[in-house]
Amino acid sequence: MDRDEEISVKAGDKAILQCKARGDLPIEIQWAHKHIKITSHSSSRYTIRHQNLEAGILSELLISDASRSDGGVYNCRAANSFGSDQTLVMLKVQGMSIDILSSVVYTLT
Repeated sequence: MDRDEEISVKAGDKAILQCKARGDLPIEIQWAHKHIKITSHSSSRYTIRHQNLEAGILSELLISDASRSDGGVYNCRAANSFGSDQTLVMLKVQGMSIDILSSVVYTLT
């Protein structure tokens, strides 16, 4: 497995967390956040994609409209009939900066 990784996104952006595992297929990948298993059915904001590679699998966890509560450590666990391994992905969700949308100037006479 690829080793621990850190991802930073701005609040409201899409976060893409990747986990690559090498080994004999089939390989089952499970994602978890705060010790809670994540599936595509956990939230409409989560999408999980798997792609078989020549010597393993690539799993992507997509989080649309990332919020501060999505930040933290994600666990990616891969397993096949010969064993298992895991890695951690740290997601940092940065708050939105302040943009002035308009300003009004008053003149007192």
